[in-house]
Amino acid sequence: MLTNNQINQIAKMMIESGSLNDDISEHIGLILENIAGIELLDNDRVNSLHSKIEQAVKNLKGS
Repeated sequence: MLTNNQINQIAKMMIESGSLNDDISEHIGLILENIAGIELLDNDRVNSLHSKIEQAVKNLKGS
């Protein structure tokens, strides 16, 4: 559904927005809700995307 590059772009956008608080999960959920076609994915795929984006945010914040 999303490429690694797109996942990293979402993570960078979240960090650059400066609006991240302790609940990155909620921000990721809101972003995923607005991606066309996301409703066609099963829960496992959505959860996998969510985890990948969250990990990308943590990796970028740590560097």
